[in-house]
Amino acid sequence: MSEKLEINSLLSEDKFKIFNEINQIHVQRFQLTLGAITVFGVFIGWVVTKENPATKQASDFLFAAPILLLIFLFLLFLYGYTLDRTLTALSTYLRVSKQSTWEEDFTSFRGRKSSMAVGYYAVENSIFILLGAVTASFPFILCGLTNIEFPSSKKVELMLAAFGLIYIIVVFVMSFVNPASYERDAIEKWEKILNK
Repeated sequence: MSEKLEINSLLSEDKFKIFNEINQIHVQRFQLTLGAITVFGVFIGWVVTKENPATKQASDFLFAAPILLLIFLFLLFLYGYTLDRTLTALSTYLRVSKQSTWEEDFTSFRGRKSSMAVGYYAVENSIFILLGAVTASFPFILCGLTNIEFPSSKKVELMLAAFGLIYIIVVFVMSFVNPASYERDAIEKWEKILNK
Protein backbone atom coordinates (compact mmCIF):
# COMPACT_ATOMS: atom_id res chain seq x y z
CA MET A 1 0.00 0.00 0.00
CA SER A 2 2.77 2.46 0.87
CA GLU A 3 4.55 1.70 -2.43
CA LYS A 4 1.40 2.68 -4.38
CA LEU A 5 1.10 5.87 -2.34
CA GLU A 6 4.77 6.65 -3.02
CA ILE A 7 4.29 6.21 -6.79
CA ASN A 8 1.19 8.43 -6.77
CA SER A 9 3.02 11.17 -4.86
CA LEU A 10 5.91 10.97 -7.36
CA LEU A 11 3.48 11.30 -10.25
CA SER A 12 1.84 14.21 -8.50
CA GLU A 13 5.21 15.92 -8.03
CA ASP A 14 6.12 15.33 -11.68
CA LYS A 15 2.83 16.82 -12.81
CA PHE A 16 3.36 19.81 -10.54
CA LYS A 17 6.86 20.29 -11.98
CA ILE A 18 5.56 20.12 -15.58
CA PHE A 19 2.75 22.59 -14.89
CA ASN A 20 5.22 25.00 -13.29
CA GLU A 21 7.54 24.67 -16.28
CA ILE A 22 4.64 25.39 -18.66
CA ASN A 23 3.69 28.50 -16.66
CA GLN A 24 7.30 29.67 -16.61
CA ILE A 25 7.58 29.29 -20.40
CA HIS A 26 4.38 31.29 -20.94
CA VAL A 27 5.78 34.07 -18.75
CA GLN A 28 9.14 34.01 -20.55
CA ARG A 29 7.48 34.24 -23.97
CA PHE A 30 5.34 37.16 -22.76
CA GLN A 31 8.44 38.91 -21.40
CA LEU A 32 10.32 38.31 -24.67
CA THR A 33 7.51 39.92 -26.63
CA LEU A 34 7.33 42.90 -24.27
CA GLY A 35 11.12 43.16 -24.38
CA ALA A 36 11.06 43.22 -28.18
CA ILE A 37 8.45 46.00 -28.17
CA THR A 38 10.45 48.00 -25.61
CA VAL A 39 13.77 47.63 -27.44
CA PHE A 40 12.03 48.57 -30.69
CA GLY A 41 10.64 51.78 -29.15
CA VAL A 42 13.94 52.79 -27.55
CA PHE A 43 15.87 51.99 -30.72
CA ILE A 44 13.55 53.98 -33.00
CA GLY A 45 13.72 56.94 -30.60
CA TRP A 46 17.51 56.73 -30.54
CA VAL A 47 17.77 56.57 -34.35
CA VAL A 48 15.46 59.56 -34.78
CA THR A 49 17.51 61.68 -32.39
CA LYS A 50 20.74 60.77 -34.24
CA GLU A 51 19.39 62.09 -37.53
CA ASN A 52 19.93 65.83 -37.99
CA PRO A 53 16.75 67.39 -39.41
CA ALA A 54 18.75 70.36 -40.77
CA THR A 55 20.56 68.18 -43.30
CA LYS A 56 18.92 67.55 -46.63
CA GLN A 57 20.27 64.01 -47.00
CA ALA A 58 19.82 61.02 -44.69
CA SER A 59 22.90 59.41 -43.26
CA ASP A 60 23.83 55.81 -43.95
CA PHE A 61 23.36 55.25 -40.21
CA LEU A 62 19.60 55.80 -40.57
CA PHE A 63 19.43 52.80 -42.91
CA ALA A 64 22.17 50.65 -41.36
CA ALA A 65 21.05 50.80 -37.72
CA PRO A 66 17.68 49.07 -38.33
CA ILE A 67 19.59 46.06 -39.70
CA LEU A 68 21.06 45.59 -36.21
CA LEU A 69 17.58 45.81 -34.70
CA LEU A 70 16.28 43.21 -37.17
CA ILE A 71 19.07 40.83 -36.16
CA PHE A 72 18.30 41.39 -32.46
CA LEU A 73 14.55 40.91 -33.01
CA PHE A 74 15.23 37.69 -34.88
CA LEU A 75 17.36 36.37 -32.01
CA LEU A 76 14.53 37.14 -29.57
CA PHE A 77 12.05 35.45 -31.90
CA LEU A 78 14.30 32.40 -32.22
CA TYR A 79 14.53 32.08 -28.44
CA GLY A 80 10.73 32.34 -28.17
CA TYR A 81 10.37 29.76 -30.95
CA THR A 82 12.61 27.36 -29.00
CA LEU A 83 10.56 27.96 -25.86
CA ASP A 84 7.40 27.17 -27.82
CA ARG A 85 8.88 23.83 -28.93
CA THR A 86 9.59 22.99 -25.29
CA LEU A 87 6.07 24.06 -24.34
CA THR A 88 4.63 21.81 -27.05
CA ALA A 89 6.68 18.84 -25.84
CA LEU A 90 5.42 19.34 -22.27
CA SER A 91 1.77 19.92 -23.13
CA THR A 92 1.62 16.99 -25.54
CA TYR A 93 3.09 14.76 -22.83
CA LEU A 94 0.29 15.79 -20.49
CA ARG A 95 -2.27 15.12 -23.22
CA VAL A 96 -0.93 11.74 -24.34
CA SER A 97 -0.38 10.49 -20.78
CA LYS A 98 -3.89 11.72 -19.87
CA GLN A 99 -2.47 13.72 -16.97
CA SER A 100 -4.35 16.91 -17.84
CA THR A 101 -7.95 17.09 -18.93
CA TRP A 102 -7.41 20.83 -19.56
CA GLU A 103 -4.87 20.10 -22.32
CA GLU A 104 -7.23 17.58 -23.94
CA ASP A 105 -10.26 19.88 -23.67
CA PHE A 106 -8.41 22.92 -24.99
CA THR A 107 -7.12 20.95 -27.97
CA SER A 108 -10.70 19.90 -28.77
CA PHE A 109 -11.88 23.48 -28.31
CA ARG A 110 -9.18 24.86 -30.64
CA GLY A 111 -10.03 22.25 -33.25
CA ARG A 112 -13.62 23.41 -33.69
CA LYS A 113 -14.22 25.56 -36.74
CA SER A 114 -16.37 28.04 -34.80
CA SER A 115 -13.65 28.52 -32.19
CA MET A 116 -11.96 31.90 -31.94
CA ALA A 117 -9.14 30.46 -29.80
CA VAL A 118 -5.88 31.32 -31.49
CA GLY A 119 -3.55 31.05 -28.54
CA TYR A 120 -0.53 33.09 -27.63
CA TYR A 121 1.67 31.70 -30.36
CA ALA A 122 0.00 33.41 -33.33
CA VAL A 123 -0.40 36.74 -31.57
CA GLU A 124 3.18 36.88 -30.27
CA ASN A 125 4.68 35.88 -33.61
CA SER A 126 2.48 38.37 -35.46
CA ILE A 127 3.92 41.08 -33.19
CA PHE A 128 7.44 40.03 -34.22
CA ILE A 129 6.46 40.20 -37.90
CA LEU A 130 4.91 43.66 -37.40
CA LEU A 131 7.99 44.93 -35.53
CA GLY A 132 10.24 43.65 -38.32
CA ALA A 133 8.11 45.26 -41.04
CA VAL A 134 8.03 48.62 -39.26
CA THR A 135 11.77 48.44 -38.50
CA ALA A 136 12.64 47.76 -42.15
CA SER A 137 10.31 50.44 -43.50
CA PHE A 138 10.93 53.08 -40.82
CA PRO A 139 13.84 54.93 -42.53
CA PHE A 140 11.92 55.05 -45.81
CA ILE A 141 8.84 56.42 -44.04
CA LEU A 142 10.92 58.95 -42.10
CA CYS A 143 12.56 60.23 -45.28
CA GLY A 144 9.16 60.46 -46.98
CA LEU A 145 7.54 62.36 -44.11
CA THR A 146 10.40 64.81 -43.50
CA ASN A 147 11.51 65.42 -47.10
CA ILE A 148 15.02 64.22 -46.28
CA GLU A 149 16.70 62.77 -49.35
CA PHE A 150 17.85 59.16 -49.37
CA PRO A 151 21.58 58.52 -48.89
CA SER A 152 23.74 58.80 -52.01
CA SER A 153 24.89 55.19 -51.56
CA LYS A 154 22.03 52.87 -52.49
CA LYS A 155 23.83 49.82 -51.03
CA VAL A 156 22.68 50.42 -47.48
CA GLU A 157 19.07 50.94 -48.60
CA LEU A 158 19.12 47.70 -50.56
CA MET A 159 20.72 45.85 -47.65
CA LEU A 160 17.99 47.05 -45.29
CA ALA A 161 15.25 46.11 -47.75
CA ALA A 162 16.80 42.65 -48.23
CA PHE A 163 17.25 42.07 -44.48
CA GLY A 164 13.69 43.23 -43.83
CA LEU A 165 12.21 40.98 -46.50
CA ILE A 166 14.24 37.96 -45.38
CA TYR A 167 13.29 38.59 -41.73
CA ILE A 168 9.57 38.80 -42.51
CA ILE A 169 9.59 35.71 -44.74
CA VAL A 170 11.61 33.56 -42.31
CA VAL A 171 9.56 34.57 -39.25
CA PHE A 172 6.31 34.04 -41.16
CA VAL A 173 7.34 30.61 -42.45
CA MET A 174 8.60 29.47 -39.03
CA SER A 175 5.41 30.76 -37.39
CA PHE A 176 2.57 29.96 -39.74
CA VAL A 177 3.57 27.40 -42.37
CA ASN A 178 2.50 24.03 -41.02
CA PRO A 179 2.80 24.94 -37.32
CA ALA A 180 0.96 21.79 -36.22
CA SER A 181 3.59 19.44 -37.66
CA TYR A 182 5.83 19.71 -34.59
CA GLU A 183 2.85 19.01 -32.34
CA ARG A 184 1.95 15.91 -34.38
CA ASP A 185 5.56 14.71 -34.21
CA ALA A 186 5.67 15.26 -30.45
CA ILE A 187 2.41 13.33 -29.97
CA GLU A 188 3.76 10.42 -32.03
CA LYS A 189 7.00 10.36 -30.03
CA TRP A 190 5.20 10.43 -26.69
CA GLU A 191 2.80 7.69 -27.81
CA LYS A 192 5.75 5.47 -28.76
CA ILE A 193 7.51 6.15 -25.46
CA LEU A 194 4.44 5.75 -23.23
CA ASN A 195 3.04 2.69 -25.01
CA LYS A 196 6.17 0.55 -24.72
